[in-house]
Amino acid sequence: MKKKFVSVLLGILSLVVILVLSSCRFDVSAEIYLRDIYDYVTGATNDFSGYGIFNAELSREYYDTYESSATQIAKKYFSNLGNVRYENSGYTADIEITTNPENIFYFTVQKDGTLALFFNNEKFDALNKELGQFQEGYMTYSLSREQMSITLTFVNDLKKPIKVVVAGAVYVNNEPCPFSQEFTLKTREKLKITFTDVLRDYLTKRGSTPILKIYW
Repeated sequence: MKKKFVSVLLGILSLVVILVLSSCRFDVSAEIYLRDIYDYVTGATNDFSGYGIFNAELSREYYDTYESSATQIAKKYFSNLGNVRYENSGYTADIEITTNPENIFYFTVQKDGTLALFFNNEKFDALNKELGQFQEGYMTYSLSREQMSITLTFVNDLKKPIKVVVAGAVYVNNEPCPFSQEFTLKTREKLKITFTDVLRDYLTKRGSTPILKIYW
């Protein structure tokens, strides 16, 4: 009887582990050019994009099995998703982050230069619901908000230095920046902003967060 109980307990624990592992890490990164933002703010263009990469933790076996179907689903939630490949231990694709609110991630920028990133929770839940069809046994696949990382790199491709004020709760060029801080980007200089867990959680709970303010 004791042996049977232990076997049942191990089975339950194994199932719990499988279900926990089904909620997977993913990374989003993008490079944004200040000229594109400036053209958008001044009305020269109707949109601007950050060009980046989406990477989701996935075994090679699952990638080979579900890549085609997963890509068709992902294209509904990420702008211009393409160049899909297995890289960095997961499903990897090129994406754009635009101002289109129909995507999971999108930008807004005010005329005063304040740029914000939005996270569409409704779209994210819809994506996970569709990804839930990919299962073997008790394991279903989903992406985890709590294991998401976000990195945005701003490039000054204008012909003059640009002052920006970063909102805080981030890493700037791999250095901690807990509070609002001013930086000056020289021509062709980059500013890499990596979200802390605090800012990531704020983004997913509130649906948006300011990133920086640009002074033209």
